[in-house]
Amino acid sequence: MRSITLPALLFLTLAAMLVAACGGGNPEPVPTIAPDATPVQMTLTSPAFEDGDPLPDEYVCQGQAPGISPPLRWSGAPEGTQSFVLALTDLDGPLGPLQHWLVFDMDGDADSVGPGQETGEKVNGGTQGRNELNRRNEYAGPCLPAGFPEHHYEFHIYALNMKLGVWDRAFLVDIKLVMAGHVLAEGVLRAVYAP
Repeated sequence: MRSITLPALLFLTLAAMLVAACGGGNPEPVPTIAPDATPVQMTLTSPAFEDGDPLPDEYVCQGQAPGISPPLRWSGAPEGTQSFVLALTDLDGPLGPLQHWLVFDMDGDADSVGPGQETGEKVNGGTQGRNELNRRNEYAGPCLPAGFPEHHYEFHIYALNMKLGVWDRAFLVDIKLVMAGHVLAEGVLRAVYAP
């Protein structure tokens, strides 16, 4: 049998101490929700417009400026909510749904966002992910050339039983993969826009 050298023994001892200090390397897993479970319905509203109304001008692009994000409020998050994800999607994008805004890992006790969130700014402790228009970490308001037909938009709020902890370069498609099985509740607010 080969003898263990002193440096190797010190390394193994140190490694064992680090594993023990970190809880044995087996953190408590976050329980998943059954794939066929129906999320609880939340209410998502805005004081700036009603469900299904045209989006007011200040929340759409103005030339090269992306517009400002609207104020939003939500209620009905169930017990056990640890974080929220907020997204804005154009349902009539040229190649399918197009993501205009994404915020994830908002605090689990949040119930609103104010208007005009700045590029890269933390929102209720959450991170703004990248949009699919200019690939920046910001709100990108609806922006269509003159003469285009009306587009339909949806703001979505998701209540999760965990924080996602992903990096800020994530898009909504990435976030949906990570949050699968962890959505407790969701709500939607619809709007339309035509130039």
